[in-house]
Amino acid sequence: MIGALYFLALLSSTMAWGRAGLWGEGSERNGTGGGDGGVCTCNAFLPSSTFPVQELVLIEQSGVEISHKLELQMGMLETYEIKMTAYAEKIVNLTGEIEKIEKDPDSFNEAHIEDVKVEIKQVEALIIELQSSVQGSTTVFESMRVQITAMVETLVTMEKTYDKNLVLQTRREYTKIQLELEECERRHQELFNPNIGSCAHTGIIKISKPIVSQLNAHLNAGFRYGGWGKDSKPFRGSESMYWYSGYSSASIIDIRFYTDYKNLILRIHHQHHNLQNGWHGTGNNFLVRDNTLYYQSNNPFSMAKLNFTSMTYQHRVISKASARFSYTHSPNQNLDFAADETGLWVTYATDESGGRLVIARINEPSFGIEEEWQTSVYKPGVSNAFMVCGVFYAVRTVDIQTEEIFYKFDTKTKQESYISIPFERFQESFVNLDYNPTDQKLYMYNNGYYVNYHLWFNHTTKAIVEEIKESPALSTGEEKHPSIPFEKFQGNYFNLDYNPSDQKLYMYNNDMLLPILLLVLPILSPALAWIPLEDWGSGNVTASVGESGQCVCHVNLPDTIFPADRVEHMQQVTQDLILEVEIQINKMVSYKGKLEIFLGELKNLTIRVEMLESGPDKYIKLDFELLRIELREFEFLVSQLKESLNSTSPMFDSLYTEIHNMSLIVDQLETYDKSNLEVIRIEFAKLQKKLEDCQKEQEDIINPDIGKCNHKGIMSISKPMVSQLNAHLNAQYRFGGWGKDSKPARGYESMYWYGGYSSPSVYDFFLYSNYDNLILRSSFKRHTLPNGWQGTGNNYVVHGNAIYYQHNTPFSMSKLNFTTSKYDYRVIPQASERFSYSYSASQNMDFAADENGLWVMYATEGSKGKMIIAKIDVPSFGIENEWNTGVYKLLVGNAFMVCGVMYATRSVDLNTEEIFYSYDTKTGEEKHLSIPFEKFQESYFNLDYNPSDQKLYMYNNGYYVTYNVKYNKD
Repeated sequence: MIGALYFLALLSSTMAWGRAGLWGEGSERNGTGGGDGGVCTCNAFLPSSTFPVQELVLIEQSGVEISHKLELQMGMLETYEIKMTAYAEKIVNLTGEIEKIEKDPDSFNEAHIEDVKVEIKQVEALIIELQSSVQGSTTVFESMRVQITAMVETLVTMEKTYDKNLVLQTRREYTKIQLELEECERRHQELFNPNIGSCAHTGIIKISKPIVSQLNAHLNAGFRYGGWGKDSKPFRGSESMYWYSGYSSASIIDIRFYTDYKNLILRIHHQHHNLQNGWHGTGNNFLVRDNTLYYQSNNPFSMAKLNFTSMTYQHRVISKASARFSYTHSPNQNLDFAADETGLWVTYATDESGGRLVIARINEPSFGIEEEWQTSVYKPGVSNAFMVCGVFYAVRTVDIQTEEIFYKFDTKTKQESYISIPFERFQESFVNLDYNPTDQKLYMYNNGYYVNYHLWFNHTTKAIVEEIKESPALSTGEEKHPSIPFEKFQGNYFNLDYNPSDQKLYMYNNDMLLPILLLVLPILSPALAWIPLEDWGSGNVTASVGESGQCVCHVNLPDTIFPADRVEHMQQVTQDLILEVEIQINKMVSYKGKLEIFLGELKNLTIRVEMLESGPDKYIKLDFELLRIELREFEFLVSQLKESLNSTSPMFDSLYTEIHNMSLIVDQLETYDKSNLEVIRIEFAKLQKKLEDCQKEQEDIINPDIGKCNHKGIMSISKPMVSQLNAHLNAQYRFGGWGKDSKPARGYESMYWYGGYSSPSVYDFFLYSNYDNLILRSSFKRHTLPNGWQGTGNNYVVHGNAIYYQHNTPFSMSKLNFTTSKYDYRVIPQASERFSYSYSASQNMDFAADENGLWVMYATEGSKGKMIIAKIDVPSFGIENEWNTGVYKLLVGNAFMVCGVMYATRSVDLNTEEIFYSYDTKTGEEKHLSIPFEKFQESYFNLDYNPSDQKLYMYNNGYYVTYNVKYNKD
């Protein structure tokens, strides 16, 4: 605070006022002349201002300068975008022109081709010039980033050093609490006063904890199949009505209606409808809409409806819908009905889509399919699904207590995205989950219990605008009075307009323009006018003689208060500036990438023009006999490559076919004009490139680093190499496994083993001396497990001339030593029999071997069904160490170990499997991957890696299948 005090203020003189004459003439302390020619002097000890005001002023000035620079550069960016659009258009036109010339070269002369070449060079020069400009802007933005970063560091130092009362920290904490309070109030408003029927949001962002009502109306936990909820389009007067249908199986035979929630809880129904014979249904994804039940009919397989007003039945067959694909929690959920703000829907999978879900809108009056959308999500990997505002949401199980919305598809924009919105289940499994637009809740039938959830949506200005734009009133002229609340920044505003170019609302709100995209001079200037710099001194004392002749001391105290407002303002300014600069730098990176692509396209066009200029008469002549010799060399290389791999492959067959076809073409061309031989030269070059790619692809497979882990994990999996049907030559023996010993005894390096059954039981194994004898079904040893030592599941492995498998009684890991024919077992107390892989119900323990030794994988109740990796100590046959993973076992197709890393697979569709998760036991790091590979048949029950040849061995519906593994060695 700056003030003038008429006070003694620590004066050193003996008298502060009186007549001037009292202050001795000629005194060395004279300050200011006074009355009667006398003088008076005042001395004071004043505190100095320690805050570096001048430094803050420099930061404020720098902020203004950077804002100006930023504004100029952003103006240049608009020019860049205009130029890039123009250049892209020129390239498209040039490409079209060259394609015309290539199709009919005789219609164009050399002058025309020369003009095209000149135009290509001109565009190339313009792009190079633009590249230089973009690089210049990048340098400016990077310089700004350095300046702003320095400003930020200075402001942080100022706050730490001079804000002794923690004013700014307190303000930030206050703001944080205020925002949390506003969010809480907003959510409270959504829950208790939802904007029913509105889609003024961009989707679900959160799901509440489960709200459990009670056990079903039968008071029977055995009735775990069924559903409950409200009519999604109720008649007037029946808005409070609830319905329930529950069974001990997946059949649909009746439904009960309750007038309100209280009567639902009291189990007092006012209507009970039994479905007529011939109209019974199956599955549990039914719903009630417009006083009509929509459900899946048994015979024929179709969607059916029962109108309770007229008591009439109707069905419609969806010809493409398949009865093969259901959700993970029930085998009969082939058709799933859903309702939302936009109408009635049904989802299903087809054989044509490979099991991927299809969304279909139902035309309610005609009960037919109006429109379809294809998604990319595999239905057996989904627990359930529902619709909200035309957006499809798919859920999956994370563990025994947690479900997750992991995928959504917007039918308006046809955009799909993978998301993660976890929510809690009351019980482990459920068979019905649907959204109701009348109260914006999710209704779940959870193991016989009534459960519902509140939803929170992401409300944005864009969504509100879209809601207004899509109002029917705009096209019909109908007057409407919508209620779409949104928050103001301050009390009054004088202008509100929508801008279609960026789909934003702009408001002039109490002298503040919202949204503030860039802080520029009009905002920063007032900061400089707050307090003049000269008023921020170290203070001063002046003396004067008053009217009565007394000496008056004027004391100006310095302002020692920390300028919190100014510092906070500049902190916000620098934060906004650095954000904007980062956005512009990212744009520069994008521009550079596009310009490089443009240059590459122009280079390609130049090559094409040069080929046109060379003309058919200027082709290089080839000697036919020389070409035949080279083709024979190709054939020899492919044959050598095939023998080195000791296997068949579609790739080799394709190369053989192409070589044979090319030989025929050479023979034909020799009878015609030799100048046309350039055609075969081009094909020859393509074939050579294919062979080089093939050799490169197989390099690691031909010469693998056996026993070494000098890589960063799996990069890709080859196509399946199918040997033959199992040794029983019986496709019914689809349960089983085959492979090689992962740690073979000397002399048994070529030995193979096989065990196949018509059920998941394990009771014998066959050993073969080599691959030929495996194919010939000529075993040298058969081990039949005696009573008491038989097993189950099909995830066994041979390691050190012993087979490790899952024992029946007691539930344990067991082994049979092939050398001594001795048996042994060990119980793992925490391992659970509840959790298996998705392809079989009995694969509770999965044995694996790799370069690091022997492993077993299982899930426990304590891990909530998530997989545990355990290292087996082979000599003691005990557990050496354990690692908890984050992957839920029931969602996994199978798993294997490579170099101490667990890889988990899952189905993508009927023909595709995917390595989607890995866990490194050395580092504890888990990753979510996407390494797809092809299946020979739809389901399989054994998949293991063998470190002795670095291959994957799969028992695929009774067939022997192997895969080569390619590693990331970068």
